[in-house]
Amino acid sequence: MRDRDESPWYVAAKDMDTNTLVVTQDEADLATSWLDASNLNWISPGTAAHAGKGETLPCSAKTRYRQPDQACTVTVEGDRVRAAATGRDPGAVRRVLRRRRVFGRRPHRLGRKRDVSDDRQAMTAVSPLDGRYAKRTRALSSIVSESALHRYRVRVEVEWFLHLAAMPEIPELSVDPEAEARLRRIWQDFDHADAEAVRALEAETNHDVKAVEYFVKEAVARADEALAESIEFVHFACTSEDINNVAYALMMQDARDAVLGPAMDRLIEALVDFAAPFAEEPMLARTHGQAASPTTVGKELANVVVRLRRQRDQFKGTDLLAKMNGAVGNYNAHVVAYPGVDWPARNREFI
Repeated sequence: MRDRDESPWYVAAKDMDTNTLVVTQDEADLATSWLDASNLNWISPGTAAHAGKGETLPCSAKTRYRQPDQACTVTVEGDRVRAAATGRDPGAVRRVLRRRRVFGRRPHRLGRKRDVSDDRQAMTAVSPLDGRYAKRTRALSSIVSESALHRYRVRVEVEWFLHLAAMPEIPELSVDPEAEARLRRIWQDFDHADAEAVRALEAETNHDVKAVEYFVKEAVARADEALAESIEFVHFACTSEDINNVAYALMMQDARDAVLGPAMDRLIEALVDFAAPFAEEPMLARTHGQAASPTTVGKELANVVVRLRRQRDQFKGTDLLAKMNGAVGNYNAHVVAYPGVDWPARNREFI
């Protein structure tokens, strides 16, 4: 809604019981955590601007896009204007309009004003996943980001070191239980500062996995002085892809189990709940782009549920593969260093 001087009016609040909106020209009224608003698509500009304090004036409005106008009244209350729809469809006001932009079909909850710096970051992002859809993918940032990848790489390096230490065929490397717990905290407590430390090392090595290797060696030496002479067992017989492919497998497993799988479950449950009430709701089906036999909304939703369940089960049941067998997969460095070890069996234990 805009008055004659083109100053915008904003919906500040809505009473769902009375279908009453409170609108304001002060944007500060929008920066509230409780705001639950919806749109009244005003088409009679200037009405509110000419209403006196306490005075109620008639106007007309649209409560749905491309729907007929509805009778409406506005009442001035201090620096705000109260507007009430008086048409026959009081429950139709369900969209959010701010500066004439619709944000969705449900009542929209507005919190703090959006930071302009966030907009700039979104506009300069290389991928929409970190730009316009960043809020939707935020749950994955702790799992599939570059920092998370470093954490998984550090985890693989530390666990490989501990795996070697547990092998009786390598007597010169041993780690007591207390030191083992300290070493595991290297990856369990890996944070942003550690990721920055890896990045600093990468600036010197120009190699991301080599930077992780150096980081872990330094961390192992700090965690237990007795292991300082054994840090060359970090990354022992490994190629970069040994570390990377196991790290990516762990990453995909956590993303699937912690975020994507549960999201698919929630979607399916919502569709199941939505299908039941519409099990007998008729609708016209289509085939070859034209009207066909009748069906029901619930039946079509049930079809979607069956298909989604099949895809979800396939997604969750997919085996995530990994290898730990050296540069060309022949255990060359492993066998040269310790020929008496059954390396394929030992490495299957590790994977």
